[in-house]
Amino acid sequence: MTQTARETSITDIAREAQVSPATVSRVLNGTARVTPEKAARVMEAVNRLNFRLNSSTFARHLLAGKLRAVGVIIPVLHDEFFGTMITGIEERLRAHGVHMLCALGQENGPDELTALETLLKGRPDGVIAFADWLADAALIDLDASGIPVVVLNRSIPELAPHCLRLDNALGGDLATRHLLELGHTRVAHITGSFDRLDVRERYAGYHAALRAGGGTIDDRLEVTGVWAEEIEGGRAAVKRLHRRTDFTAVFAANDWLALGAVQGLRDLGLRVPEDVSVVGFDNRRVTELSAPAMTVIDFPRLQMGQLAADHLLAILAGEPVLPLPLLTPRLMIRGSTGPPPM
Repeated sequence: MTQTARETSITDIAREAQVSPATVSRVLNGTARVTPEKAARVMEAVNRLNFRLNSSTFARHLLAGKLRAVGVIIPVLHDEFFGTMITGIEERLRAHGVHMLCALGQENGPDELTALETLLKGRPDGVIAFADWLADAALIDLDASGIPVVVLNRSIPELAPHCLRLDNALGGDLATRHLLELGHTRVAHITGSFDRLDVRERYAGYHAALRAGGGTIDDRLEVTGVWAEEIEGGRAAVKRLHRRTDFTAVFAANDWLALGAVQGLRDLGLRVPEDVSVVGFDNRRVTELSAPAMTVIDFPRLQMGQLAADHLLAILAGEPVLPLPLLTPRLMIRGSTGPPPM
């Protein structure tokens, strides 16, 4: 059975770190000297088992300067996309002896606000937030209160130097331009709702490439609002497209939609890429293992996590920081794209 934060005990931590319970207690309470190697093993086990110190112990550690913590809000942990990003954050924090507190936002505003409130009970030194639906004001006010914030995947003008995003428009352009260069002119696009910034930007890149490359711009080639439906959304979307109009290529705005599109095309008796080419976006590992392997736009999420942590650590150290850059996506050409059928 998976351990929950409430169930995890000092004995569990000791077993995971291969030390005695007394050693764990000494590390957590700071009451006696422990070798750096053992202390590191204990804190790694604390992170792995999602152990949480009670508030009085945590506060005592912070006030004594024995424990520094950064809070991280992400939507979910079960998706490799966010797991990779968390790995990048955690490895940088751990290298500086900083503890990571993580809360899940579940991709909706109320849960993201609850996640932030939960983190603040732990008195973090700073916060990294991948929270698309949390009100701007909540993050602006937090930063103004003296708890620095790094914002991922969105743009807040008041926090612009501390916002780290992908160049989504370039990603949409790269995906669509690749299909146009293969000879496709009727390129369909499957995406989410336009209240998401990344959806709007990838869509803008798709349209920019069509205009520049002579592709067909046709509302019938676009299906929106299916982001959260993931594989089944992509599967249903290509069937809807097939009923509407002809197309020889699909640019899907995330990997799950792309994988669903391949399934939907097979349901229709169409082959990938012989009949229809498909491009995904994000580059989850599953896209390399699909048949055929999926051509995708790579989202450098490990780098995003590392840069976010480095930026926040620099702020906490009182160092001058440069505005965070737009991250550059890459086209990864695999087996799901080819020339249109003759």
